[in-house]
Amino acid sequence: MKWFREGASPYHTALAMVGAKAGQRVVIIGPGSGPVAAELARVAGLNGRVLVVDRDPAAEAAVEAAAVKAGALVEFERAPSSMLPLDAEAFDIFVLHGELSARSQEDGRLAVAEARRVLRPGGALAIYTPNRDHWAERLKARVPGLQQEDHIAVRPASRVVELVARAGFVLEELFFTASPYPVLGALDRAFLSRRVCRFRTCLRARKPA
Repeated sequence: MKWFREGASPYHTALAMVGAKAGQRVVIIGPGSGPVAAELARVAGLNGRVLVVDRDPAAEAAVEAAAVKAGALVEFERAPSSMLPLDAEAFDIFVLHGELSARSQEDGRLAVAEARRVLRPGGALAIYTPNRDHWAERLKARVPGLQQEDHIAVRPASRVVELVARAGFVLEELFFTASPYPVLGALDRAFLSRRVCRFRTCLRARKPA
């Protein structure tokens, strides 16, 4: 296990985890994907392709605004992550950025299965998602009024690893980020070995070649 640099935002964590290169084809799904997609498009360049998929019509405007600000070309497709209108083996990288926690358990399973379908052999799956083991998620689950509407299927990190393995992926990297809260985030960083201090699950896996 390892950390990214202290204080890294979800944006920077996702970019570092994905590790996109020029010319690659990337599909990204999840709430607030616009800025991440725009930077990935800048890296991919004219010979690459970055596509954001979201079922929310309002997401398209946000993605377009982020792309314009970055001077990058990002495509948008309105569709559920569990049933993508994409060709098989058409992409190099598939990113689930907070998507697993925002959909049902079954839709999450189907999203990972779709990732395997649309990735080329040797393609990479990257997941950034809340960790059910963390103290903040445990607290939210138990205290009325703290629940988040988009956290309907928060999984422990072990379940995310299991989900990816069952879909036929090979795990390459697994690490966690600290919570952003003052003082408590420092405690997370100091006690990474304890599951209760692992705020976000960050995973990269590979589709067998």
